[in-house]
Amino acid sequence: AYPNPTDGRFTVLNPSAKEATLTLYNMVGKQILQQTFATSQTNIDLSKQPAGVYLVRLTAGGQVHTTKLVKN
Repeated sequence: AYPNPTDGRFTVLNPSAKEATLTLYNMVGKQILQQTFATSQTNIDLSKQPAGVYLVRLTAGGQVHTTKLVKN
């Protein structure tokens, strides 16, 4: 996910370009967003969410990758 930190808009890359599920959680574990896409990248807009740290979880091809995202 980039840019990180972000103002609320960021891009998630999916190098395999296979169907992937993006799930976004706040730091108390509440699911904020879930989106499925089958492209090499997708743009996400969190501008309506409060500033803080979020977990971005990408599941694709049987693999799971989780990273922290900071929203200013």
